[in-house]
Amino acid sequence: MTVKFGPDITYFLWSLAAGILLAVIYDIVRVIRRMVNVPDLVVNLTDIMFLIFSAVVAIAAAYLFNNGELRIYSLICMAGIFMVYKILIGDLIVKYTVRVLRFAGRAITKLILIIILPFIKIFVILHKLLKSLSNGILRILKRIFSIIHKDKKSNKR
Repeated sequence: MTVKFGPDITYFLWSLAAGILLAVIYDIVRVIRRMVNVPDLVVNLTDIMFLIFSAVVAIAAAYLFNNGELRIYSLICMAGIFMVYKILIGDLIVKYTVRVLRFAGRAITKLILIIILPFIKIFVILHKLLKSLSNGILRILKRIFSIIHKDKKSNKR
């Protein structure tokens, strides 16, 4: 009698990988939720969608790596590694990722402003120049029309 541990160990390791993958994906969802203020209803809906996604991942792992047999130790392994990841490093990763993204957002905004600011100043100067030029042209045209209008009246007499 021989005992084979190969397929079960492989399935166990893929369950660990699936749990880590799910934890990373959930952290991405958490970062997005912290970056964008979302109502509680949206938070609840995304959690439900993530739960459904997690079930699909667990079923897919069983189908691909264990001939479609879903084992309870696989679910415990996925949930366990998910919780260990979240407790040990997940909160720190979310916290610092949000900080880095906010810093990068501010830096990119400042860089864009530095690039665009000269063009805005040029536009404002050109706008003022064209406005005063058009006002001057309008005054000249009004004078010309008033002179022409006076000449027509004087020629009719």
